[in-house]
Amino acid sequence: PRKYSLETLASNVRDYLGVSFKQQFNFQSADKAFKSWRHALEEAGVFTFKDSFKDRFLSGFCIVHDYYPVIMVNNSTSFTRQIFTLMHELGHILYGVNGVTDVDESYLEFLKSDEQKIETQCNRFAAEVLVPTRIFKTDIPFFEEEGENAIPDLANKYSVSREVILRRLLDFKLIDNDYYITQSEEWNKDYVRSKKEATGGNWYLTKMAY
Repeated sequence: PRKYSLETLASNVRDYLGVSFKQQFNFQSADKAFKSWRHALEEAGVFTFKDSFKDRFLSGFCIVHDYYPVIMVNNSTSFTRQIFTLMHELGHILYGVNGVTDVDESYLEFLKSDEQKIETQCNRFAAEVLVPTRIFKTDIPFFEEEGENAIPDLANKYSVSREVILRRLLDFKLIDNDYYITQSEEWNKDYVRSKKEATGGNWYLTKMAY
């Protein structure tokens, strides 16, 4: 993948997974979006699993393998975060690097420079797969007209978190880094699903399914 530009790599991945923009814009909910992306990954040979981690702010990890790559997602996080985790960890697999990802990106400052680079690249890859540059360009006039009020609408359109939309706006230099950091920190709490949302169903059957 290193020989491709990020846009080309992300576009090739989308084509291989077979998820069209028409499908994505008709997901209707983050839950359905996650299930669709997960199914596409499993059809492509990437084994995906979910469980509730004791550390609720650990969003997931992956294990790189030539034949049986694995992605593990923290079920305690919101569905939009789970979607981003799938793609971030897929980036790790494509780059051939095992990864463990935290919800709060402040952990990046404690990594070595080469580790920071791969984490940043995987974040950019995930955002490019979910909100491709060539499509997002058509949404820029809407943001320029509505300002920050457009962010929730754009997030719903792509079935992603508001933070992913912020990433794209930062990429296009439509917001500055300080605004991105401030808003991301404020919205991080949305990643952890509330107890009310997380409860329901048969606990034993759910664990057995995982």
